[in-house]
Amino acid sequence: MNTEKGPPDPPGPSDVWQTIARAAVSAIPVAGGPAAELLDLLRLPVAKRQYEWLSDVAARLKQLEAEKRLSIGDVIQSDAFVSATVRGLDAARRTADREKIEALRNGILNVALAQSLDESLTQLFLDWIDRLTLRHLRLLRAADDPQEWSKQHDFVYAPGRTGPIADFLVAAFPDLADRRDFLDLMWTELFQSGLVTIPAADMHHASSNYGSWPSRTSEIGKAFLRFIENP
Repeated sequence: MNTEKGPPDPPGPSDVWQTIARAAVSAIPVAGGPAAELLDLLRLPVAKRQYEWLSDVAARLKQLEAEKRLSIGDVIQSDAFVSATVRGLDAARRTADREKIEALRNGILNVALAQSLDESLTQLFLDWIDRLTLRHLRLLRAADDPQEWSKQHDFVYAPGRTGPIADFLVAAFPDLADRRDFLDLMWTELFQSGLVTIPAADMHHASSNYGSWPSRTSEIGKAFLRFIENP
């Protein structure tokens, strides 16, 4: 009688999630002395952040599968998806901002849905979510389409008024009214990343009618915003 065993069955989706989560938690460095004690205290909340984020991703993937928009079995075989998920897990442990957590989740879901996404671009987008602050992301969304942003946030800004985009941003985010230097700093970082099309100086001087303000995001900025939107 032939007693030889065939190759083991490939891991199922739940096995993959657990393996990724364990690998992420085990990657937290171990040191000696007071540092080790601090890391022991941080290990649980860090792992909790990652577990909650990964659980959210898994639940949304199951929903998309139920809608017949993807197959989880196919998705988890994608190296691009696994790489993006591990990168997202690493970023998830560094933030408690709900909007950034959701942006990371949405990015992973968009990778799952569009396997043709360039992997280098995906990594760049995930790095931006990780590095940029929540305020950066909100400024970028507002500057992409001021009129649409105003509608979505029930915000009225003097229709027909002529002025620079900076005036709109300060009105949209009143806490920046006395912090123009902070606004300039954040905008400069967006500009240096190639996400917006004009430097901070022009943001204060390039005037146009509010009703016809052009988008100030670049093509890569628009692609990034699509990447972080809920699919």
